[in-house]
Amino acid sequence: MDKELLIVGKRLPQPDAFAKATGEARYTVDLKLPGMLTAKILRSPYAHAKILKIDRSRAEGLAGVEAVITFEDVPKKKINMGKSPMIDRRGESSESRDQYVLSDKARYIGDAVAAVAAMDEDTAREALDLIDVEYEELPAVFDPIEAMEQGAPRIHDFAESNVGWNDLFPPTRGDVEKGFREADYVIEETFRTSKQKHCPLETTACIASFDASRRLTIWSSDQEVYLARKKIADLFDMPEGMIRWITPHVGGAFGIGLSLRAEPVCIILAKKTRRPVKLEYNLEEQFIATENRNAFIKLNGDGSANLVMSVSELGQGATGVMAQIVAEELGLRSGDVHVIKGDTDVTMFDVGQHGSRTTYVMGNAVKRAAADARQKLMEKAGQMLEISPDDLDISEGKISVKGSPERWISVADVAGDTVYNLNGEAAQIIGSCSWEAEGNPPSFQAVFADVEVNTVSGDVKVLKLVAAHDIGKAINPMSVEGQLEGAILQAIGFSLIEDYLVDKHTGNVMSIGFTDYKVPTVMDLPEIDLIIVEDPSASGPFGAKSVGENGIDAVAAAIGNAVYDAAGIRIKDLPITPEKVLDALNVSVKLPKADKFVSEGSR
Repeated sequence: MDKELLIVGKRLPQPDAFAKATGEARYTVDLKLPGMLTAKILRSPYAHAKILKIDRSRAEGLAGVEAVITFEDVPKKKINMGKSPMIDRRGESSESRDQYVLSDKARYIGDAVAAVAAMDEDTAREALDLIDVEYEELPAVFDPIEAMEQGAPRIHDFAESNVGWNDLFPPTRGDVEKGFREADYVIEETFRTSKQKHCPLETTACIASFDASRRLTIWSSDQEVYLARKKIADLFDMPEGMIRWITPHVGGAFGIGLSLRAEPVCIILAKKTRRPVKLEYNLEEQFIATENRNAFIKLNGDGSANLVMSVSELGQGATGVMAQIVAEELGLRSGDVHVIKGDTDVTMFDVGQHGSRTTYVMGNAVKRAAADARQKLMEKAGQMLEISPDDLDISEGKISVKGSPERWISVADVAGDTVYNLNGEAAQIIGSCSWEAEGNPPSFQAVFADVEVNTVSGDVKVLKLVAAHDIGKAINPMSVEGQLEGAILQAIGFSLIEDYLVDKHTGNVMSIGFTDYKVPTVMDLPEIDLIIVEDPSASGPFGAKSVGENGIDAVAAAIGNAVYDAAGIRIKDLPITPEKVLDALNVSVKLPKADKFVSEGSR
């Protein structure tokens, strides 16, 4: 870099850390509105069934019940909860929209068939028990390979061989066949990964409310608030401007916030009852009814700055990173930057937080907006000091003359004079930027795993991991380390213990809650050596690239290689469970006298 960085690259606490640690942070489930109702959803007990009849009369007659809705009450417009509505304009086929808000036919255990809104949770639960649904159970299929075989039960009428959607945008670069022809070795194997469940501590929750003008406000944790708002607008034939989406504190995401969940049902009930409605999933619903894994800157009169951005804070540290970028560019202290986020009424459009793009894409937009504000600030300071803006420096809240540091003025004085000027020149310094990234420079990583394989029990224990990550520039090294450590622990679960199991005969989810679906905890964290490699990207904010999901990518392969190095067995389907280890050992090698092998480290 051209100059020493004073804020970027420093280990600073996150702005929301105190609120989260003390319990002051308010999540969607903590919010209460006057007259708010509680909603609950009735879900199918069958994996595939025709809904013959729904009798809701007894539920509607229960005291305290304000509304009961079924397929008859929802828009007769199919949607895809997880597809970006941006694709529509490029030619997404309507066949990718595969479901209604409430189902006309149950297609998985947990499919939503009816919903109620009542005065309290107990009444809502009682009302669900009073809804009578008559089903005709149909043949089902639970394995993706079997589902594509000839004669397999068709789950969606439009989806031949149960293939719901084909990629409309396949890779256009490279020649695969040429690559095979020129390769020194061609190895064909079948590898399977496990189904990993998103496990944020916050379960799905939503509040929907219409005001007197019929404008809709939604409170819900989401990673793509603008795309989610567009999808809701399309579904309910509403102008986007008539919808306000607010994202409170988010209790983790890991990708689950990339799709709609409770919002459509909550909105229909709020519209029907003309009252605010809250819908919260319990832990069982979270497991059976959600998807699996497979700028402007305003200078205040006191010299502080407000950063208004669309990014949601999912726990990845984005709020602190953006504040550091603004502080560095504007010459402020990090505590002088206040971040406003997660409200579509005050922020600008963004496609959301996913693909490890937030620091690179939003960071670049924030840096450019700060540079715009800086230029206006320096021009005003130049007028006040009667000197060219090019001859000024700014650092730690002070604007000084180059070569004459004794001549200076504070940012607060400049901003205050700009706002409160009584000579007919009052204004406010605002910098803004709307920026679209043309790409995202790749970050590289190397992971080395040292494991212990118990040949008696089949257990695999990770003793140590060394992970080297090229991230361009660490805006906040402490945040980067936290991201990588969390990613590595998640990847250990993905590699060794996490598997979202579904009964192959009935379709019942067998992994419900943290009793049956095990995730690693801090007690399972091995010794970790993190090596942060800073090779700045010319296109990144202060040289930064991405970090979020990259910490997961290479861990499973490293552990699998280490197991092979330790015990001579190659496990090709995740997770690497004790049963698979013992089966492979009995088949492929003769058990030695020793009951443990330790790898010397494999990458």
